Amino acid sequence: MNRGLLTFIAARVVQTAIVLLLMSLAVYLLIGLMPGDPVDLMIAGDPRLTPDDILRLRAVYGLDQPLWSRYIAWLGAALSGDLGASRLYARPVLDVMGPFFLNTCVLMSVSFALSVIVAVPLGVWAARRPGSIADRAANAFAFAGISMPVFWLGLVLIIVFSVLLSWLPASGTGRGGGGAFDAVRHLMLPVITLTIHETGVLLRYVRSAMIETLRQDFVRAIRAKGASAGWVLWRHALPNAMLPVITIVALSFGGLFSGALVTETIFAYPGMGRMIYDSVMGNDFNLALAGLLIATVLTLAANLAADLLYAWLDPRIRIGGAR
Repeated sequence: MNRGLLTFIAARVVQTAIVLLLMSLAVYLLIGLMPGDPVDLMIAGDPRLTPDDILRLRAVYGLDQPLWSRYIAWLGAALSGDLGASRLYARPVLDVMGPFFLNTCVLMSVSFALSVIVAVPLGVWAARRPGSIADRAANAFAFAGISMPVFWLGLVLIIVFSVLLSWLPASGTGRGGGGAFDAVRHLMLPVITLTIHETGVLLRYVRSAMIETLRQDFVRAIRAKGASAGWVLWRHALPNAMLPVITIVALSFGGLFSGALVTETIFAYPGMGRMIYDSVMGNDFNLALAGLLIATVLTLAANLAADLLYAWLDPRIRIGGAR
């Protein structure tokens, strides 16, 4: 691997560490300023607790210390690999997050792959003849996907396919012994919800970028040399059109996590989004903070992948001094 590329990746790793530090500070302060804490919930659940018991519990949880002191203590433990214990699950945070993270990876990966597979060919198809029936149909589909809120679309799909038709389950993962086919059936509605929304966003950008690229002089020159329309479209126009789209794809991957939070809540899907929601509602600060940091890492990793794809698609772009 080129030394310049290694330097670039190392610099991005350092930037990621700084962003995570600032993100952890901001989230920790915001969570710490929220009304209520674990001890307040214990008091509400057991009114027999005495003032001495309350003081001891606050000391055990470190809530008797200033907020900045608690953050420094948490940061020191986190740097050593200890993200604390989950109050809701009474287990270490890393142990709790594993299954949730895996479920979200499956949901996001399948939805993201399907949205790209559908959006790119439809965008190219629509861009070949702007204003045609195919272009109008693709635009209508894109606007519908963009306009429908994720939570509304999820509820409609539940009503149609789960309540009225009884074809697909409305919640869960189906991993309680039903086999792979049952797991796929439980995954279909959340995947369809996210895919429709993301496809609409990507389709609009692919179409616009392809229309602009097909008007460039180099495309006319290649056509004048006798190249077939399909060769010009897929071999020359599409790679150049994808350069601006890559940025949108990278940002969409981060936004996909936000959409997954809503989708997982609607479909009771045990993923990171649902975990973060439950941990915030249950004042499980350690779990909520770790989940939000994982979301930040995913977004930053998607942006790094986009930068590397730029250089791969366009040899004129240099990364760290390397072509």
